Amino acid sequence: MTVRTPATRWVVEPESAHAALAAYGGIAPLVAALLSRRGIVPADAAAFLNDRTRALSDPFLLIGMDAAVARIREAYTQSEKICIYGDYDADGLTAQAVLLTAFRAWNFPNVCTYTPHREREGYGLHHDALAELARDGVRVIIAVDCGISDADEIARVRAAGVDVIVVDHHTIPERIPAAAVINPHLPGSAYPFRDLAGVGVAYALVRALAASGAPFTRPDADIVNTLLAFVAIGTVADVVPLRGENRILVQAGLRALRQTRHPGLLALCERAGIPVPTLDAGHISYGIAPRLNAPGRVRGVEDAYRLLAPSSAVEARIAAVALDEANRTRQTETRRAVAEAFAMVESGRLDETDRVLMLGDPSWSIGIVGLIAAKLVEQYHRPALVYARGDTESRGSARSIAAFDMIAALEMHADLLKQFGGHPRAAGFALDNVQLAPLHAALCAHAASLSDDDFLPTLHLDGALDHADVSLAACAEIAALAPFGHGNPEPLFLIPRVRVLDARRVGAEGAHLTFTVGLITGETVRCIAFGAGMREDEVSSWREADLAATLQRDVWRGDERLQLRVKDFRRAEG
Repeated sequence: MTVRTPATRWVVEPESAHAALAAYGGIAPLVAALLSRRGIVPADAAAFLNDRTRALSDPFLLIGMDAAVARIREAYTQSEKICIYGDYDADGLTAQAVLLTAFRAWNFPNVCTYTPHREREGYGLHHDALAELARDGVRVIIAVDCGISDADEIARVRAAGVDVIVVDHHTIPERIPAAAVINPHLPGSAYPFRDLAGVGVAYALVRALAASGAPFTRPDADIVNTLLAFVAIGTVADVVPLRGENRILVQAGLRALRQTRHPGLLALCERAGIPVPTLDAGHISYGIAPRLNAPGRVRGVEDAYRLLAPSSAVEARIAAVALDEANRTRQTETRRAVAEAFAMVESGRLDETDRVLMLGDPSWSIGIVGLIAAKLVEQYHRPALVYARGDTESRGSARSIAAFDMIAALEMHADLLKQFGGHPRAAGFALDNVQLAPLHAALCAHAASLSDDDFLPTLHLDGALDHADVSLAACAEIAALAPFGHGNPEPLFLIPRVRVLDARRVGAEGAHLTFTVGLITGETVRCIAFGAGMREDEVSSWREADLAATLQRDVWRGDERLQLRVKDFRRAEG
């Protein structure tokens, strides 16, 4: 028996009562209904729609902030060498860039950076690297987007006379490092918002330093814009909820990006074909973040650093080209490996009764195993662990579904692992090869308590949309809820009984499907369904279809038109 792709269940939100929508005052009914479905009550609606009415919380409410600021001020006064130690993904890279940019603006006398190599070292703090930094005269290490799970490594480097400041946002382990730890998830934290990305916590440290008095004053407008642009990129890339302070930061960061003069960001947007004046969160997710992530997946992060902290516009343009090339290489490697992973699953190597998928291969790079795992979850809707198999040890990444807390499951079986860390839906791990089968069996047993419904992929639709409301005007109203992302998804509607007029495959190897539909208003609308190319014959045979789709504004050669991005579709019944 092989693992099959489950059918997707559509759950359509019921229509809101007129009285409930009227409580939102002058807000358009469509927007009011969307706010209500997202749990935004009328009293909070204005603040949600206009981030400028809200302020970020006092950064000194974060546990460890006082100690961190005091130690950094001392290092500045004593001209001690500081190292900003980060991670190789977009969140970690932008977190380092935030601190480095601010420290340069404040003329810190002696600052360096260090990022581990994904293949050779892997995620987190490493003893050999820390020892080398200590020998090089570093006296303060600021670990950003990492460090919370590295108590042993921190203890050893502190014994060598180096102080460590941990600026992280990952799940708190049972043993907290003996250091100045800044993490909004720490027990007893008074900071009201806990879902900051790593770059958001780094920015909180900058805000605290700026508030601590001379010589650390608020940087000039260009520097602040650059910092906010980095925060928006890292926050969107790390797929944290775009609610609360994350929403405030991303909205401010998007404004900063649209007027940026940063040579690296401008060069990257030009290379990616991103229109800077109208840049949105989607451009970060699908254009900027993959290119920043790519070097760390296929080689080292040096080109990403040259882009984020360039010495000249020429260096920035060279780095942008290198990032684009690395992304193309990453795409090619990922397509091959995903096809191999799907073949393993469907060949019978894994059984339908395996509620957790776990597979690996010696040819798979550690840089792409997380992408493979994400594709497996998307295709089969069950937790997936994918590893790059070594001679005696394997390292990998895990992705999960809402009903299965991956990090909690790994914690329960920590005795089988050499290293792990992350979030409920995404984690990294390392283990001896002899423990691969025992870990798989343990996780499958752990998932046995889940119901069959937990393994059904579900589309939550924001209600049904009348054909008359499938319009650019409705699209403009919906835009008031942007930026969209995790925790504030782009509204997805049921659009029933549209006439299917044509369909054809597009994109590389015909992977995607474009088709035209007719509405009862007489209008025709172009649709795009990514990854649905193989369904061309199926949809072409239908007279009418129900769509699960988002409304998008498309501009082509100066002409504005409505486009539907179709997440799923089915034959209209009756």
